[in-house]
Amino acid sequence: MGMERLSDVIGIYVSVSYVIAVYLASKNVNDFKIRRNDPNVIKARMKSVTLLTLLNLIMIPLVLKYLNGDDIKNTLLRFGLVPGFLNNPKTGLPEWIPRGYFKDVVSHMKLAAILYTSPLIDSFLHYCFMPDKSWNDMFKDIIYEFSNIWGFRDYIFGPVTEELFYTSMILVCYLRLCHNSTIHDANYLKFVVPNLFGFAHLHHAYEQYTLGMMNLINIVFVTLLQMTYTWLFGSFTNHLFLNSAGNLLSCILIHTFCNFMGLPQGNSFSKSYSILPEGKKSRLGTMASLIWRLLYLPTLIITIVAFKNNFSSLTRSGSFPALI
Repeated sequence: MGMERLSDVIGIYVSVSYVIAVYLASKNVNDFKIRRNDPNVIKARMKSVTLLTLLNLIMIPLVLKYLNGDDIKNTLLRFGLVPGFLNNPKTGLPEWIPRGYFKDVVSHMKLAAILYTSPLIDSFLHYCFMPDKSWNDMFKDIIYEFSNIWGFRDYIFGPVTEELFYTSMILVCYLRLCHNSTIHDANYLKFVVPNLFGFAHLHHAYEQYTLGMMNLINIVFVTLLQMTYTWLFGSFTNHLFLNSAGNLLSCILIHTFCNFMGLPQGNSFSKSYSILPEGKKSRLGTMASLIWRLLYLPTLIITIVAFKNNFSSLTRSGSFPALI
């Protein structure tokens, strides 16, 4: 078996092992009314994935040492486990460049903020003008989101483990085993490999089906939408990892940010404000609602264009060229 096929096998293993760990931890998930969102299920799944993560952090470096002669310590650093290390594409070795590393992180987060400018403004307007909201509530809501078990899963544990598995582990294996491949090139790693991340979310369809709360057509539609979104996001983080010399922290932070923001819901501020009783509306709030109704779509278009125009410059590393 050639190195290209071996790298595919390893990539499939890494992808499937994560899903298996999730299901082995909750094989009696039907005993819980809210299934995947039950705290007992979440704790069991996080424990199982943590054990699998430790296992793979031992096994994958050993496999690369056997197949490619790679040093175990360097493999772990290539994964991005220690913030501050970037992978030098010329030497193939990780190098300690903390200043450049964190400067890149700021650039990458700027790009994410550009993409979500409209939803961010929409959220800020809620806290400014909705009568039951205040700036103090915004900080309380953020703290609450990150402090409960659901937030910990969605914004910390999930992004860390999923980016480690589906981005750095898989890509490092491809880069180390197929560095001279004409088949497993940059396009393959950015657009084909992310399908592993998309397919890994198929199990949500099974959970929805067993819940019986959605018909089959809706389940198929929602699953296809989710797989498309996760494929797009996987392509983005793969591109980011490859272009930023292996900056895993950026991938994790952007994953957390996107999970927190969710899919854009449109102009929710103006819609919410319009249904308020007249006695609860203010002149300033009414004006803000009308202006935002006019500006939301143009702002959304401008930010998408700005995201596209800044994509290349803000996703590359200032220290090294792209890994492939």
